[in-house]
Amino acid sequence: MPRVSFRTASLWLMMLLIALFAASCKRDPVAKTKTPEGSVQAGAEALQKSDLRAFVLSQVPPKELEKLRADWKAKAKAPVDPAEAKRFAEQIEKFAAADAVEKTMKELEPKLAEFEREGAAQMPMLIGMITGMAQASIQQNKEMDAAAKAQTMQMVNALTRWLSGANFTDRAKVRAALEALSGAARASKVRTLAQMQALPFDAALDEYSRAFRAFKEVLAIYGLPLDPVFASVKTKVLSTKGDTAKVRLSYRMLETDFTHDLDLVKIDERWYGRKTAAQVGDMLNDEDDKDATPPLPMSP
Repeated sequence: MPRVSFRTASLWLMMLLIALFAASCKRDPVAKTKTPEGSVQAGAEALQKSDLRAFVLSQVPPKELEKLRADWKAKAKAPVDPAEAKRFAEQIEKFAAADAVEKTMKELEPKLAEFEREGAAQMPMLIGMITGMAQASIQQNKEMDAAAKAQTMQMVNALTRWLSGANFTDRAKVRAALEALSGAARASKVRTLAQMQALPFDAALDEYSRAFRAFKEVLAIYGLPLDPVFASVKTKVLSTKGDTAKVRLSYRMLETDFTHDLDLVKIDERWYGRKTAAQVGDMLNDEDDKDATPPLPMSP
């Protein structure tokens, strides 16, 4: 199971919550990309199945895919930081252990109790501050038009309501979340950072898929199930002009209706999100560049 840093988790969350899309399931995601709406559907199906290999194959143009493969292979030759390798191995060993859930619950109990005594009362103010900062950032974003800003503000407001109502210290939920993470760790054959880096590209995507599936399970435990959102999505081609197209997604999440317009380009008779390849690369490499574009599949 790969290391999942806070930034990686944040990227996944943005990928899911800002660029959500889904539709009916078929077995050949690549074949579906011959139409703009089919390309969106193929990516949606892959995310719903937590199949990141299928997602990448259907959403990244062949030439860009080869570049991603080459970049991953080059990364495998880079030296492993001893301290980072130690942390990785310790976390994997901890969560893969048969008694991982019980031990971790005992470790967390004092911290959870302390938070309930001293920190819970501050959560509304903290959430309000985070929401305010997000809203200000959206309003100052010069690359978003008024419609995009309105939709993103609507998303922030919905997530604020979710955060305000989610009980993250509920012991049953904490235990269920730990079971999901522990199950993913035990199912993985990767036990060291060197092993993770040495995996072939496709095998690495399978490991990321395992972590992604566990991440979705944790979100569902805390009241944010994503698969029902995927099932609610409808697509509509707004326009096509030569090798470009715009597709509108309509979906429902957290009892709120959203729309999101996506720009696609046609390459070798298949349709792809305009920035998907670069964003997938950022996601897999977990770059530390603070200005890196978050991985929003098929983003405009």
